[in-house]
Amino acid sequence: MKNDLHQKVIEDFGNEWQSFDQSSLSRSELAGQFKRYFNTEHFAQLKREQVLKIIDFGAGSGRWTSLILEEFPESLITAVEPSEAVNVLHKRFSKMENVTIEKISFEELEESNIELESFDVVYCFGVLHHTSDIKENFRKLVGLAKKNGVIFCYIYYDLEFRPFWYRTIWKLSNYPRSVISRLPFFAKNIICELIALTVYFPIVKIGKLFPKNIQHNLPLFGYFDRSFYSMRTDARDRFGTRVEKRMSKKDITNMCAQNQLSEVQFSDIHPFWVFSCRK
Repeated sequence: MKNDLHQKVIEDFGNEWQSFDQSSLSRSELAGQFKRYFNTEHFAQLKREQVLKIIDFGAGSGRWTSLILEEFPESLITAVEPSEAVNVLHKRFSKMENVTIEKISFEELEESNIELESFDVVYCFGVLHHTSDIKENFRKLVGLAKKNGVIFCYIYYDLEFRPFWYRTIWKLSNYPRSVISRLPFFAKNIICELIALTVYFPIVKIGKLFPKNIQHNLPLFGYFDRSFYSMRTDARDRFGTRVEKRMSKKDITNMCAQNQLSEVQFSDIHPFWVFSCRK
């Protein structure tokens, strides 16, 4: 990805997280999302620890940082965000002595003051698939973890187990995304709001009328138990971002093996693919 495109992607996310800082999300919904991302056996193992050194790479508005602090209140947390959304992090955490905030991108990481091989937990959700080189940036994340440290990630799945009609719908949706994502911020936001209202919301409403045993095969199933606010946020994320890549479960497993990681564990619930591994 050229540097100017890289900067535009970062700016897009800065605008998104400042517009949708997740403060309007209910406590129950936020907690439910948290459990979807931290639901492998590795997290259960970490719960036995009291003090950990943790890094949240791509912290956005700090929603996961807030809940990690509740789970591990005595731990030291570094929240990293390359965009102007770092201002949201400063508002939320600047008075907390155990939270350090850094404005750093993947490209700047290895020349930054962040110490390599120093974290017990490294997590990065929904970021790698919006970067130029997933494998290279994953390698950099691995470099942050101590020996025996745990890494949690979320990378868009490659729709590998979905039927032809499902993949076709996704491919068709990618055409407007390629146009919308390049629009000016104001226009992009309006269109994404309309998509949330006229596409996400009705599909979810109709989908919930189907029998429970087939709902999980329907488009936008992941929003059947989520609020319209989440639909608005994710419509902006899906259609407002210039770079979107995907990986299969096999690709992720191979990537972990290439980095000499062990105990690769995948979540078996939406979203796919949430996974964790040990260094």
